Amino acid sequence: MIRNKIVKGLFSAFLSIIISANILSASALESNESVNEAVEVVTGLGIMTETQSGSFDGETFVNRAQTAEILAVMYDVSNASFSGQSYFDDVSEKSKYFSSINTARAYGYMRGYTDGTFRPEQTITYSEALKCMLRVCGYSDYAVAVYGDSNEAVLRVASEIGITKGIAVEINSPITRNTMAKIIYNTLFVDIMEVSQVLPNGDATYTAMDGETVLERRMGIEVIKGRLNAVGPMSLLGGVVLDNSKLAVDDNVYINSSDYHYYDKLGYYGEFYVKT
Repeated sequence: MIRNKIVKGLFSAFLSIIISANILSASALESNESVNEAVEVVTGLGIMTETQSGSFDGETFVNRAQTAEILAVMYDVSNASFSGQSYFDDVSEKSKYFSSINTARAYGYMRGYTDGTFRPEQTITYSEALKCMLRVCGYSDYAVAVYGDSNEAVLRVASEIGITKGIAVEINSPITRNTMAKIIYNTLFVDIMEVSQVLPNGDATYTAMDGETVLERRMGIEVIKGRLNAVGPMSLLGGVVLDNSKLAVDDNVYINSSDYHYYDKLGYYGEFYVKT
C-alpha cells in the first residue's frame, strides 16, 4: 500500500509542542538490549566502526566529520571521490574525512556555516543528527512544509516515523555514539518518502513508499529470516562449500552484507542482512 500526503507548498502549520523540563537524560535509552542490537547491526553493516581503543566507546560524543562519514555509508556513496579543493576553509585535503565531508556537501545531506567553515571536530547535537536522518529517508522537506523550519518540527516528524523510538531526546544536547547507533538503526527501517507531484498552486504530494526502506532503497540490503545453513566454508549442507562472502539461509544462497559473519548463528533461525 502506498500512502499519499498533500501539504501546502508555502504553508507552515502552527506547531505547538511542549517539551517537559523534566525530560530524561539525553543519553537515556530504552534498554541495554536494544542498544546492543543497534550497535551490532550498524557496526556489522560498516555504518559505524570501533574507535582507536578497539571498542565501540558508546558514551563518547560524535562530531560532524564522523557524521559525514556515517551518512556517506547510509547513502551508499562512501567510495565517491570528490577530489580537488575543499569546499570548506577548515577541512584540509589531508584529512581522513575530506572525501566524506565533500560528498556530504555535494549531495546536500550536510551543510557548512555562513563563515565558510564546516567545523568537523564540533560535536553534533540531537536535532542536527535527526535532521540528517530525515534527509536520508526523504522527510526533511515534508517536515518543513507541514510544521515549519524548527528543531521542534524535526523532533515531531522524527518521532512520528519512529526514528526516536526508545530514545529520550533533548534536542540541543550533544549526541553519544550509543544513541547515534540507535537513531541509525531506527532510520534503516523507515519507508522512503518522495515528492510524487508538485501542483500548479504550489501544493506538493508526498508519498511514503510502503516496504521501500532506507536499508533496502539506499543501501541495497535486505533482511532475510530463516535457518542459517552455511556461512562461507562452514556448512550444515553436505558437499556445499561457499566462499567467505556468502551464506545460505534455508535453501537460498545470498551475498553477506555484513562484516559480521554469523559463524555463531550456524544452525539457528534468525534474521540475516544480505545484499539484494
